[in-house]
Amino acid sequence: MMWEENRDTYSAILYNVSGQLITFSYNSNAYHNPKVSTYQNLFHTQGVFIDGDDITYYREAQNIYVTINSPAKWAGRKFLIGINIFKEDTLSTVALGGNGSDKTNQSMLTYIFEFK
Repeated sequence: MMWEENRDTYSAILYNVSGQLITFSYNSNAYHNPKVSTYQNLFHTQGVFIDGDDITYYREAQNIYVTINSPAKWAGRKFLIGINIFKEDTLSTVALGGNGSDKTNQSMLTYIFEFK
């Protein structure tokens, strides 16, 4: 997992390094703009954005729920991926849209949890 800054917002990038095609579904609980996708294909060494345009309005944290649909040996595995937003200065808070003056927002992968 990696995160990319995109016009003052942050997007999750899911990246496949398994050596084979993976099909998965995901959703995000981002503020006002939940993102849902079912049966997304990712070939080996291919990545996909959980588009920042769809998760523009949030503060501080976001969760992404991912379910692997195939290949059969991994089908049904479920993950919760967390990201926290923070900033380098302490002069003001993170704005609702993640933007603002006199601040450099940063993101941090907080956890990857697999449901059993």
